[in-house]
Amino acid sequence: MHRFVIPLFAFLLFWLSGCSPLLQRPPAPAEPVQLQKEALKHVVRGAWQESLRDPRRAVYEYNLALLHDSTSVEIRRALAENYLRLGEYESFIKHTRFVLHREPLNHQLRSRLAIVYHHLGDLPATIGQIEFLLNAMTEEERNDPDYGEEELLSLLLELYAVKADGDAFLEVFHRFLARGYLPEVEILTVYHRLVEERESVDRELAFLRRLGGEQPAAFHLQLLQTDLLLRAERLPAAAKLLLRACAANQDRVEAWYSLAYFQRNSLDDDSAAYLTLVEGLERFPLQPELMLELATLEEARDSLAAAEELLLELRELTDELTADFYLSEFYQRHAGYRAKALAHFRYLLIDMELEDATLMNNYAYLLVDDSTAVSETELDEALHYSRLSLEIEPENPSFLDTIGWIHYRRGEPEKALAYLQQALRLSPEQLEILDHIVIVLEELDPEEAEIMRRRAAAYRRQLENNERE
Repeated sequence: MHRFVIPLFAFLLFWLSGCSPLLQRPPAPAEPVQLQKEALKHVVRGAWQESLRDPRRAVYEYNLALLHDSTSVEIRRALAENYLRLGEYESFIKHTRFVLHREPLNHQLRSRLAIVYHHLGDLPATIGQIEFLLNAMTEEERNDPDYGEEELLSLLLELYAVKADGDAFLEVFHRFLARGYLPEVEILTVYHRLVEERESVDRELAFLRRLGGEQPAAFHLQLLQTDLLLRAERLPAAAKLLLRACAANQDRVEAWYSLAYFQRNSLDDDSAAYLTLVEGLERFPLQPELMLELATLEEARDSLAAAEELLLELRELTDELTADFYLSEFYQRHAGYRAKALAHFRYLLIDMELEDATLMNNYAYLLVDDSTAVSETELDEALHYSRLSLEIEPENPSFLDTIGWIHYRRGEPEKALAYLQQALRLSPEQLEILDHIVIVLEELDPEEAEIMRRRAAAYRRQLENNERE
């Protein structure tokens, strides 16, 4: 599954670099360092080897020191550090446990131990270390916006999701919400799946209502309730709650976006969504999320010129490449914009030198999909980019369909059929592949073409019936 906020290694390594207040607080000192004379001699040599960046020799010296003073926390700590550098994790764990028994608030070493446990695939041990860090936090550390409680709770949610421990996941999720943190999309996906599997919508709604009563300004809690009501097929209650929540939060962009999305996708009311987006943009001019949603709606209403204008305006406001992706996809969907689509694909693939498999495939298909004659140069270029896309994703059925269609347009039906059949095995109910196979088989095997034509027609009727339902 996806990582929720930042991967465990990345987050804890930030701590190790000293970015977190946790690491700026040294562990409580134990007894003053009083090493025996022989032990001290080897410790000095070990430190010298460390300065020379030779952890293997440092470990040798520190182990000799340990023979003379087996209870020294300082020697054990030095051994743990150097075993970690050598990647000898079991030895690192042994000495780290010894140190943490004496220095339980050594957050730096405990963070490293969590990383090692995670690397070894020991999720319970990783979770145990993170829970300890959470419990040991001061209030100031909890509220750190970058490396505080929210991030650690997010890591726990991820680990419990991987561990498939639904009870623990829900317990941590409730802690997460109770602190007023906004869930990430992936966290919500797992949460909703668990709620559905456990048939606990009513229990979760009661929890969210109670929490919302304690935090009346928590707009995201109201969005969660709306989503759960939708999953329980209580559309009127969901609509009532969302309208009330958005009316009370008109100073938030996400209120306008959420309402428009709900009106369009849940109420199937494009007109209401259009008015919401227009009013939202009056309040928040040039807001990218609202502009993109309005462009999508304009396209659905066949107002292509208005949609293009919004996307071009969006291109001036945001990262140029992101906007170009949207423009390329928009242009590709409409035959009247074929020339502009090709120009954008060339810009991204040739001028910007992007190595994106989907871009390559879409450009290759667009070159040969036009019903008019295709030049040899265009066919060669299409084949080149299609092969590049398959080098990246060799079993993508859409990419296999593209190269098959290119070979057909090149007058090579046998090669075309081989690729198309491979695509159909991977995606047996993709209409476009079925239609392409029918066309190719009409040249090679008319009887088989008729069988495939009936199969495609039956599946098309099934899709139409599903849409009507």
